[in-house]
Amino acid sequence: MRRYLDLGYDTVKMKIGGVPLADDMKRIEAVLAVVGEGRRLAVDVNGRFDLQTGLDYARAIAPLNPALVRRTVRPARLPAACRPGARVCRADREPGENLFSMQDARN
Repeated sequence: MRRYLDLGYDTVKMKIGGVPLADDMKRIEAVLAVVGEGRRLAVDVNGRFDLQTGLDYARAIAPLNPALVRRTVRPARLPAACRPGARVCRADREPGENLFSMQDARN
């Protein structure tokens, strides 16, 4: 991440979700030690979680004030998760673009 900052980038993005939440939080904290503050960090889960796990991650990360929390929930779960007022759409700042069918895009 330091290398990206040295190249002139103001914000970096990291993939999370491949290890347990506690381990990802340690990884995120290590990156924050390099970039300085949450607004300079985006995290991307690549839609790997079910609704509850996505919410757990989003809640844990929110106090760090990241620039972006992306795709915490699997795209197939978006219709139920993103109905008006749904919890995941408030927690996940950008549900994502991993939509591969007309039904997914419509939802």
